Amino acid sequence: MSVTGTDNVITFIFPSNTCYISTVRILLGDLAEKESFSYQDMEDMKVAVSEACANAIQHGYSPTSRFVTVRFELMQDKMTIEIIDHGRGLSAERKPMTDKGEPTEKGLGLGIYLMQALMDKVEYGTPEDHGTIVKLTKLK
Repeated sequence: MSVTGTDNVITFIFPSNTCYISTVRILLGDLAEKESFSYQDMEDMKVAVSEACANAIQHGYSPTSRFVTVRFELMQDKMTIEIIDHGRGLSAERKPMTDKGEPTEKGLGLGIYLMQALMDKVEYGTPEDHGTIVKLTKLK
């Protein structure tokens, strides 16, 4: 587990275990308070980030890397949070939402729906090598 950072980017890398989600929530709450987000926005961000981290832990591990990276970027008008895992990624067959924003199968995609309801912008994808990146943005 490690935390690194600059003035506006903080990176937290932790083992792929749900017990660390509470640590992510605490770090997020401290950063959001420092950046003057409202209480409601802080709570919305905590729920969305918890869901993204839980998905990364449940679906995003690989035999060679069992870590999750959370990167917080603090900007004057928003906060962006990236949750990165190193698993198999989201292929077209595993796409969690249809183009209409509906889950592709029972129980799949509901977390993304929740994140979209709580955050101002949600992006997700698979880099060329492997893994999944979920990028959550909350405006002030």
